[in-house]
Amino acid sequence: MATKVPLAIRKEIRDTWEPEVPKLESQLAEMLGVPWKIEIDGAAMYRASSHGQPGCMLKQYLEATVHNLKEFVDKFGANGKQELDAVASAHIITMEETDNTAIPYCGCDVYQGKLRILFRKGCFATNIKQATYCDKLQEALNMAGEADAPLNFNARSGIKADYEPKIGIVKERLEAIIGIQGLSVRPNFEANYAALDGKPGQARDWQKLLGRYTLLYFQGLVDNLTLAGFEKDDMLQEGLQEVMEKKEISFEVVDKLAKGTYNEVVLENGVLCIRTVPAMYNSNMNKVGSKLLDLL
Repeated sequence: MATKVPLAIRKEIRDTWEPEVPKLESQLAEMLGVPWKIEIDGAAMYRASSHGQPGCMLKQYLEATVHNLKEFVDKFGANGKQELDAVASAHIITMEETDNTAIPYCGCDVYQGKLRILFRKGCFATNIKQATYCDKLQEALNMAGEADAPLNFNARSGIKADYEPKIGIVKERLEAIIGIQGLSVRPNFEANYAALDGKPGQARDWQKLLGRYTLLYFQGLVDNLTLAGFEKDDMLQEGLQEVMEKKEISFEVVDKLAKGTYNEVVLENGVLCIRTVPAMYNSNMNKVGSKLLDLL
């Protein structure tokens, strides 16, 4: 039998929490573009915590959640909103006590399509705002959605933020340096993600850094071709053009390098291939192409 909730607590929940729910749901719907429901039982939160003002605390939790979701949408834009809509497809916010030791005080996850605010035993009303911080929302969506796509949310977000806005300029520089118009730059994100996933030696946030590191490999090639004088030397340009029949530069994470230690550039079937191995993936991008002349 459930523990009886004192009358004073029930009144506090009724007066402080319940009138706020429709207002908060309205804010969520306006911000996210679809109706959202808040399904949190104030009496259950009292039973889990024995807190003297559970209604007031729930109001603070959800006000913080609305604020943090706004920061999330501001940061990730339409893609973030679509990810939230797809992964938290029930469009419901709930709250539960958790025994997950990976959560120090509070946090959040997506469970059965619902965005769930979590708190450790004895930690109700502790660090309220932190439960749904933007980075925790990002990780919750990432963990809930990663099995459904070749690139998880962290990787896709990093590519959109760090790679896509800048690769056009890098590509233009490569075209000018090599003297090839219509150059194709192939990042191979999905194949490289699969090659790196689960391998030792990766940075803690390697998925988020996938776009940034890939850009650095192409930028390293720009820098070293410039240093070698390709841009102002017709002979060097012609020599490289002759072996790049496909007008393509590819970045590949492979099991083993032919000659290099950290990375290497290989000419294969008319394609200029930048290659590295998982253990050296985050090292010496600035050396890419430094020995390219030896191949020509």
